[in-house]
Amino acid sequence: FETGIYRPPGEGGAHSLLLRITRNCPWNRCTFCSMYKEEKYQIREVDEVKRDIDAVAAIRDILHKASIKLGLGGEITPEVAYEVMNTEAEVAISPGFTAVANWLVCGGETAFLQDANSLNLKSEKLVEILSYLRNTFPSLNRVTTYARAKTIAKKGLDELIAIRKAGLDRLHVGLESGDDEILRNMNRRYTSNEFVNRIKFIRSKIPEIAITTDVIIGFPGERDDNFN
Repeated sequence: FETGIYRPPGEGGAHSLLLRITRNCPWNRCTFCSMYKEEKYQIREVDEVKRDIDAVAAIRDILHKASIKLGLGGEITPEVAYEVMNTEAEVAISPGFTAVANWLVCGGETAFLQDANSLNLKSEKLVEILSYLRNTFPSLNRVTTYARAKTIAKKGLDELIAIRKAGLDRLHVGLESGDDEILRNMNRRYTSNEFVNRIKFIRSKIPEIAITTDVIIGFPGERDDNFN
């Protein structure tokens, strides 16, 4: 199954399943970011993403079977992973085995949808992917993704509610600066008021969606009075 490189710090390590539903960044013009400059933005087909989910589920099922064999009742532990590595070499060397095993050892409770702005996907496709992911992995209690404020603003309230009901719990949205001059220098293409108003709208209408906001400190052009 396919994964990207980048994710928020809170989705790092082994605790989150990384599921790539888009590749790279549809905006890709921020002056402070070099992450996707040489890459082309692409939207993955829903069926392709579902096959990736199925691939993760297949590894889970093999681990579950090994857990039963060891008398652990389906619990996935390091011992279970070692058992599969020793008895099912083809599975153990397959791409993604270690990531899935570590994720399940940690509880299999969180997932992050990559890449830079997965909310850019058409709402009905995102709902279909979220529903399939949640149905395949009932252990999930949090699914998150990156989003741009401009992208959120293009979604209707009914769309956002449907996305939440399908299983999205948190949006990571970069404000980057509260100063409009700095935002222009960053080429963010929105004002601080536009950003704040959109986030307030979501918080008031769909409080079940958590919002995590990033801010960059020390961007060239900042002054102390920017923060007064």
